[in-house]
Amino acid sequence: MKKVKTRRKTTTKPINKKVRNAKKINFDNIQFQSRLELYCYKKLKEANLEFEYEPQSFELMPKFEYDLSCFESYKKNTKWLFGIKSKLVRSITYKPDFVNLKDGWIIECKGQRSALVKFLNIGES
Repeated sequence: MKKVKTRRKTTTKPINKKVRNAKKINFDNIQFQSRLELYCYKKLKEANLEFEYEPQSFELMPKFEYDLSCFESYKKNTKWLFGIKSKLVRSITYKPDFVNLKDGWIIECKGQRSALVKFLNIGES
């Protein structure tokens, strides 16, 4: 929670730490993660294209157990420690914004470049 000062009082309002300047918006009984996604939704509807909004997640890499020793830093109570913590590596999933698998296209709305852009190797010129 981020404290916001106003003339009258200090209030606490939640911020979206995952995406900067993103404001969730409801439209057509769908909750969009940002105004950019809503804009794209309206344009796709205008163009009479068939699509689904965030219909499913794709697993890019399944979870696995690492067989060798794995040293990590981790927090226990208020202390940072270093040692063998976990051998389980989480899966990597991806949930695209707009999907039409029948025609073979996916649209991902990004206001600012992120690490995902480099990982998916999109938007490179």
